[in-house]
Amino acid sequence: MKSFDVSCPYCDESLSVTSGDMGFDVTCPTCSEVFFIEKESPDETKKSFKEPNKPNPPKKYHQEKTKKTFVVKNWMLYAGYYVVLILIPIIMLVLGAFLGWESIAGVGAIILFFGVLNLANSLSLYIGMKVCGVGCEVPAIILMSLIWALWDTFIGYGGFIVFLMLFWKFTDAEIWPDAILTTVVTGFVQFFVFLAFIGIVAGLVAGLG
Repeated sequence: MKSFDVSCPYCDESLSVTSGDMGFDVTCPTCSEVFFIEKESPDETKKSFKEPNKPNPPKKYHQEKTKKTFVVKNWMLYAGYYVVLILIPIIMLVLGAFLGWESIAGVGAIILFFGVLNLANSLSLYIGMKVCGVGCEVPAIILMSLIWALWDTFIGYGGFIVFLMLFWKFTDAEIWPDAILTTVVTGFVQFFVFLAFIGIVAGLVAGLG
């Protein structure tokens, strides 16, 4: 029998068939898909192949493969951030207290102070922005509150001006009246947040005592 080459309509691989295969289904050895060879010129086979029973062609040849990749979620970033600023300093304090490492405990206390301060400020600022309807990403809120706290701690003046600049850069609101109103609401919320943190710390100290 006369043999000739045809292209698989699924994977475009060339395979050799005989004239006896015309008018029948053949299986592609490469992709294992079945297609029909018309009783006509082999050159027309690709254009007139019989549609398979499957509703869609095989994904591995007609769609781009998608690999499962690890996606870092926002909560992972926040959790890791506060593990560094809060959980690790607590461990340093505990080890310093039990093992007599005063320097380690001192460093842990400083880091813990800034961690708790930043957490309280970020939470207060987040609530203040939500109340005032100001749109801002959570990482930007954490960064704004951290820079503001560090500026006030180490420089002592101009922290509010820095906050206004960061507010204008990272939010979708205006300095007036949005930033001023947000600051007022944040300060009010901050008072109760700090009271809550003090109550938690006092409860932990009493429990340890």
